[in-house]
Amino acid sequence: MFCYWEFNFSLDSLMTSLETLQNENPKLFCGVDTLSFERDPTGPWYEVQFCYDNKIVKTLIRAYGKQATLALVSLSNKDDSNIKLINRDFGFWANRSAIQAFENNVVHALHKDQSSHRVLSVIVSKIQR
Repeated sequence: MFCYWEFNFSLDSLMTSLETLQNENPKLFCGVDTLSFERDPTGPWYEVQFCYDNKIVKTLIRAYGKQATLALVSLSNKDDSNIKLINRDFGFWANRSAIQAFENNVVHALHKDQSSHRVLSVIVSKIQR
């Protein structure tokens, strides 16, 4: 289970916004000089990684009709390879905190870049235990 954000603009616009954000804040993208959108083996998704708070954050993006979807998938510490899936490997409060940190570091910046558009919805799946 992921946590999804649906944007009222195309996948190309989302990719352009991510490239703009990467140019403004390269540290947020793990120091990568050029952002590349590689297909995830799961199908129509493209993987994008972010770095903040000493964590590597895996996300997936895709087109959804005329909209774009951004999914928060997992977090891992830079110091080890312990990957934790959102909505599965965290307790309620830690999960909520991880989602809030992602919104503060990434989603709000994307929303600001696309100020004429709005986030259509945020879909937070139930925590599975």
